[in-house]
Amino acid sequence: MTQQNKYRYFCDAGHGWLEVPRTEVEASGISVTPYSYYDPQTDMVYLEEDVDLIAFFKASGKTLSDIGQHVFSSKPRQLPSYERSSDNVQDAA
Repeated sequence: MTQQNKYRYFCDAGHGWLEVPRTEVEASGISVTPYSYYDPQTDMVYLEEDVDLIAFFKASGKTLSDIGQHVFSSKPRQLPSYERSSDNVQDAA
């Protein structure tokens, strides 16, 4: 995310992804498709635009106005798919 809690939107010629901290993705409770990616070095998830980004916006109350920067880059395609791991989720007990 950039200054003032604005998200970065990455896009290339074929697709787009919203960069979101993993903790926010997990707090939203959404199910994430295999088309979203994860950067373990930055702990950021790149939510694909067709399903995951929309689900995140609906669950979190965020909107397009929360996107602060557009980045033309295929960086997310070079990352592993995001898989919600039980190692990353705190127990509810």
